[in-house]
Amino acid sequence: MFQRFPALSVVSTLACAICAHGQVPNFNASAPAKPGEPVRFTFQAPPGVLWAMVFYRAAGEEEFRSLPLRTEANGMVANLPAGEIGGRAIQYYLAFKGGDAVKYLPEGAPGSLASLELAATPGAGAAGSTLKQKVPFHLEASLEQVVYRSQKVEGERTFFSSGQVALGYEVESGEHRMSLNTRVAYQDQPAPGQSHWAVGELRGLYTYQSHRAQIGDMALQESEFTVGGAGRRGLDYLYDNRTLYAHLFAVNTQQLAGFRGLAWPAKGTELFGGALGYAWMEGRVKTKLVFLTGRDDPSQGVNIGAAPFMTRREGSTGAVTLEAALLNSRLSLNGEYARTNYDKDLDDAAGKVQDQAWRIGGAWTEKNYSARGSYRQIGRDFGTLGYPIMEGDRRGADGGFSLSLNPAWSLNASATSERNNPNADPLETRASNDVQSLDARWTPKAGLTLKAGLSHAAQEAGTPMGALVPFANSKRAGFVTGLDWAMGTKGALTFSMQFDKLEGTGASTTTGHSSTLVLGGSFQEPDRVRLAPTFSYSKSTDDLTGLDSKVASAFLNADVTLVRKLLNLALNGGYNRTEAPGMAAMTSTNADAALQYFLTPYLERQVHRGQAVLALRFRYTRVQTLPEADRRASLTLNFSF
Repeated sequence: MFQRFPALSVVSTLACAICAHGQVPNFNASAPAKPGEPVRFTFQAPPGVLWAMVFYRAAGEEEFRSLPLRTEANGMVANLPAGEIGGRAIQYYLAFKGGDAVKYLPEGAPGSLASLELAATPGAGAAGSTLKQKVPFHLEASLEQVVYRSQKVEGERTFFSSGQVALGYEVESGEHRMSLNTRVAYQDQPAPGQSHWAVGELRGLYTYQSHRAQIGDMALQESEFTVGGAGRRGLDYLYDNRTLYAHLFAVNTQQLAGFRGLAWPAKGTELFGGALGYAWMEGRVKTKLVFLTGRDDPSQGVNIGAAPFMTRREGSTGAVTLEAALLNSRLSLNGEYARTNYDKDLDDAAGKVQDQAWRIGGAWTEKNYSARGSYRQIGRDFGTLGYPIMEGDRRGADGGFSLSLNPAWSLNASATSERNNPNADPLETRASNDVQSLDARWTPKAGLTLKAGLSHAAQEAGTPMGALVPFANSKRAGFVTGLDWAMGTKGALTFSMQFDKLEGTGASTTTGHSSTLVLGGSFQEPDRVRLAPTFSYSKSTDDLTGLDSKVASAFLNADVTLVRKLLNLALNGGYNRTEAPGMAAMTSTNADAALQYFLTPYLERQVHRGQAVLALRFRYTRVQTLPEADRRASLTLNFSF
């Protein structure tokens, strides 16, 4: 593998701060001190963070690569080798899992990204550009041999294997860059009708200044009502100098098997289109025209088992979009108008029908408060081949308000309202859903956040038969309270209680109420032990009969270091008990323990960035409906380089 790479200089160092358990986590990227040294990512994680990962890509690429951060004495770190990526700019963001949800830095990622510019090699210019090449290679595999099982089955497999190989070629000369990438996956137990081997990715990319051309597998994203998503094959060309935007594409409407449609869309699944955009006022106002046309045949897709329809379709879509950031970005506006000429079934007598969809939204942001709102309307006959399904005949509105009284207090309110078949067409299903919520947070001291909230919701079933189901038509009112407490740098606690009252408004006017309690937390002593237990309990009562339904569960995730960087014990397990009227209580228990021996220190001496883990794994599963528990032991080997 070629390791020659220009020195990296940080043009934009990410220094974001968000409120997590009352503390401010910092994420930074540091330039290499010398040519050839890695870019170093550092993250001062708040207590309770379970994992963190950097996602990065070369400018002009669509797909991100990932780099996990490891815990060290001074925080979490990761090193990106100088020869790992080519190009003249790197875009990246951080994702990390806290006690309640996954968070991102910078805020708004992956829509908002940080970037690193690559410094030119000294002496290299238009007449003397240095040719740089590399052949990235990545292999990962998983092997498992079952050595014991309490419930033996005649002829049952005891050996399992899977893995994938990623291979590429990248060459760079001045501002010209070209790359070819492919990924081949293997599984020893393929689904019926599928091969053991599959090509997961095959793509070629060429970039020069503001130009980009690619062929093979790709993702497209133009607007909400035209085209978006991955799983496409074909070719496209993009020009974007941040003032003028032009995009042309010829791709398949769905993911195809094998190599079909790799360079040009297969017959019956063609999607041709493009977009033309322009930015005014130094990029603060942007508008774009989008057009696409084609024909669709879902039966040719590899994911037909999940397709909601089997009809062949044909149609065209045109749209105009607008985005604006005005008044020093305090006011943001966005909108789109789209119109389709669409035949949702080529095999029936009906022809194409025209219809429209539109949306508008905006937000006002000040230092201590912000407000937002949006409205969208989709016509009954609106349809586009840019998405597998576009449900028509819908209207919806949403809005919200946030207020920060001081650094310790915050208040948030939101409301959404959705209507299917708002004109009550007797041939269409009619449903509605309305939700309102109000929550407040108070941080009396660093690390401790108290929260409370109110919610109200009402829903209506889509069909008269659906209204016969208890609580299909209903109203709900609820109250929730809890806290997040970061206890120093090693522990965290989260607690919440929720109370709801439910009232049937359809054929059944039954009322009920429920209460739910969730308690969780984490504790870690670096290089020694990590514990993350969770307990939950819920109870629902039917007011008419007085009968209760109860669900209780407990889970534990833990790691115990026996020998630093060499040997540890990983534990995962859970217990669940469900009680419902008219039936016996149901319980289930599962436990998974793995004694893991890390071969990484030995592998890194031989293979660049190699990782390997050999484990003796014990699993226990007990389900009440089975006559006895299932116990098994196996040897596993997972490695990658």
